Amino acid sequence: VSNIIMKSQNPDKYDYGGLFGVNLGTIKNTKVKDVSISVEKSGASNWSMAGGLAGYNFTGTITNCTATGSVSVSSNGWDIGAGGLVGLNRGGTIRGCKDVNVAVHVEVIGAVGDTPSEVAAGGFIGSNDGAGTITNCSAISANISSIVEGHAVNTSVKNARGKFAGCVDNNSTLSGNKADGVPKIGWDKKKSPPGPGDDI
Repeated sequence: VSNIIMKSQNPDKYDYGGLFGVNLGTIKNTKVKDVSISVEKSGASNWSMAGGLAGYNFTGTITNCTATGSVSVSSNGWDIGAGGLVGLNRGGTIRGCKDVNVAVHVEVIGAVGDTPSEVAAGGFIGSNDGAGTITNCSAISANISSIVEGHAVNTSVKNARGKFAGCVDNNSTLSGNKADGVPKIGWDKKKSPPGPGDDI
């Protein structure tokens, strides 16, 4: 699949952008080339996620997939994530996948009420949590950026930016993965105290 352009402005509480918005099944041997995924939220909301292949991998399995292109999320809500391949992996399994030269950008605009509880931008995965497992995957030459007013990069989970993962939760698993550049993980909750990490 090539030259995908998607711009989501879903008014609902949750918004997931990708070739697959939400994956609860199996995706394998899929290549997306020159993808352009953009999620924009203008009202109070949460859970805005985007990925080159899937916005949200919820208990699904993704195997041997690749992505190139750009992924972005801009929101004034909270719990925001973007990744080169997947925005959020919760309880799912991702293995043998890679993304190359993906530009990932997350921006919090005019936050309403609560400040963001989590903002995660990663070259491969925005956030990996809920017993999510990622093995033997790679992010090559990812260009990652984030803008969160009042929160410097990787000083809290509110602005986590990593070459492989933006944020990694306590009960998630990373093994045998690769990424060029540091930090590999923007905010590693497994560390005590949490902070940037490189164990991927």
